[in-house]
Amino acid sequence: TLAFLLLVCAGILANSFIRLNRVPLGFSPDNIWTFRALLRGDQYQDSQQLTNAHRALADRIDAVAGVTGVALANATPLAGGESRPFVPAGRATDGSAESPRGTLHVVSPNYFNLLGVRRLAGREFSPADSAGAPRVAVVNLNLARRYFSGGDPIGQRLTILKGCSVSAVPVGEVEIVGVVDNVRDVGIDEVPFDCIYLPIAQNPLPAVAVLAAVSGDNPGRLDLLRQAV
Repeated sequence: TLAFLLLVCAGILANSFIRLNRVPLGFSPDNIWTFRALLRGDQYQDSQQLTNAHRALADRIDAVAGVTGVALANATPLAGGESRPFVPAGRATDGSAESPRGTLHVVSPNYFNLLGVRRLAGREFSPADSAGAPRVAVVNLNLARRYFSGGDPIGQRLTILKGCSVSAVPVGEVEIVGVVDNVRDVGIDEVPFDCIYLPIAQNPLPAVAVLAAVSGDNPGRLDLLRQAV
């Protein structure tokens, strides 16, 4: 069963932006609709089944009239993310309290482009970043400056450590392939977080946030999206 849990009306992501439009968000919320989908059942028990379901879901949403792009993620901007300890290459990996923590975002390849998140170095994710490919990551500017200010972060490695709760993101090493601008994770007044973005095909999720870019005025779009899910 693919459960359609919640649709957030167009413009909800933009509310804080409208009220505090002098604060840079790091992304554009304009004309983005979001909802969460939960994959439940025996047919979603392994990584490949989840990946196939993600692809099929995105294709169905993309086919809805007026939808101009679709991305999947574990959470939307301003909704937080999973906090996990990590260690930059060359540092101890004992998982002690002193290990830095980063906010993990699991996203599809077109996530950055859909939300207008600026790529500052390297590349974004592509379909080639699949389950069988080397594990990769994109980091935000804050993390790049904090841990790689003396050199190029592209090609450097991070080790993601075990967190306090069950996670779809396994522990292990990832290679940094890109750097993007800082995006507000929790709220308008937050302090800058260190963010690590991971490709969804390498970290498939049973519950996803779907972000759909829309154009035009279609009163029946909500029903069409429900039918697509």
